[in-house]
Amino acid sequence: MTRSPRILACGGLAALLTGAVLAAVPAPARAAGFTEAGVQVSASTSLWGGTCTKNAPSDSTNDGSPLVANGPAVTSSTTITADYSPADASDRITNTAALSARTALATSGGLPRSLTTTFSGSVTTTSTKPVSACRVNATARVNAGAVVVLDRPTWVTLTSTSKGVGQVEAYLEDPDNGYRGIYSGNNDGTSSTRALLRPGTYGVNLGVTAERGIDRAFSGRTSGSITVGFAPAGSAEAAPSGPGAAYVGLPAARSCATHGATARLTTSKKRVKQLRSVSFTVDGRKVATVKGKRLTRGRAVNLPVADARPASISATAILKNGRKRTVTARYLACTG
Repeated sequence: MTRSPRILACGGLAALLTGAVLAAVPAPARAAGFTEAGVQVSASTSLWGGTCTKNAPSDSTNDGSPLVANGPAVTSSTTITADYSPADASDRITNTAALSARTALATSGGLPRSLTTTFSGSVTTTSTKPVSACRVNATARVNAGAVVVLDRPTWVTLTSTSKGVGQVEAYLEDPDNGYRGIYSGNNDGTSSTRALLRPGTYGVNLGVTAERGIDRAFSGRTSGSITVGFAPAGSAEAAPSGPGAAYVGLPAARSCATHGATARLTTSKKRVKQLRSVSFTVDGRKVATVKGKRLTRGRAVNLPVADARPASISATAILKNGRKRTVTARYLACTG
């Protein structure tokens, strides 16, 4: 059964992203890109243990802001304090969670590129007793979500880096295959996962949290980043690099249709005359060499590349003075 994507968010963001439930179709009716994007800030407190009374108001907050692709990043912050005491009036504990985040949405060439949040926060607890009879929790959270429309096979990469008292999570809802997600708890580390998506409409959501349930004095910090990135199948993971780029142009993407990649010699007459030969390798294996009369301006060189795996392509220009100049690029796979 085909399911509709939905934004994986709580109250405020779900309301902000009205209409985020969309039917999945093999070829999207809308243009590729992000829609219904927004950021939600929330904070809450709770009593995790003990028979205790709240000493001061600590009402939950829930505020949303729209997020515009390639627009200014949305800066969000929230702070909340849990303040409790048991029957013993000399026992009082406060737990404060604070979080600041910066969220940006980016497209490139009309195609979705990334949804990213960077954050920092803290949890600070004071207690009049070494161990309070109250175990209290304070949570500060920022969520970001969007609907993404893909018009071609696209790799999605979910990555997070976090340390300290926070936790991060990212989810993509695939209407055919359910949720794909990563989660990092209250420990340092990096998480990453990648999947190839067919053209269609998907829901994406990421969240960052500063939180601690505790019954004694404590002070801790958190920071990190989380990104949901998109790149068309076969595209370069980064721009070709190396001094050989002055003599050979590697493509911005391999051709999934022809199962290869097309490189081109420089169009500069001066630089072509400096060449003795140019050799090409795919994943370390030499697949072509151009020399002699074939060294002409703008000459196309077709290179075979296997569809099912990423590929590293290098071109090494050997100059008539004996010097070598190499350019390299790495490309995403065409199939999963």
